[in-house]
Amino acid sequence: MTEFLLGLNILYEWFLLSPVLPAVMVLLLLAVYILALLKKPLNWKGGWPLSWKLGALLAIIAFFGVPWWVDSSVAELKYLPDWLMNIAMAIGIGAYGALLVWPLLGMKRKT
Repeated sequence: MTEFLLGLNILYEWFLLSPVLPAVMVLLLLAVYILALLKKPLNWKGGWPLSWKLGALLAIIAFFGVPWWVDSSVAELKYLPDWLMNIAMAIGIGAYGALLVWPLLGMKRKT
């Protein structure tokens, strides 16, 4: 459990050092949802199938891209906590991507 808490602490400290990225991510998500709610009618069901597929694709890309982004590689993941944190970050990035495009796709699809 200490490796998991260490990973969360590192993520928290990183957000404290660079608060711009999380703030921009939250503001972008809020802006997309507010825009979607102002546009009537919105086809939530029509946008969902493609948005989760795009989110899954983004998660797969993030699984290999996150280690590269921090000057590492998937081959360097030797311990279970490393794998779990990489998988968790990839799932989080994919979920954010799916939540971001879901209302946009719902605006484009006809009811």
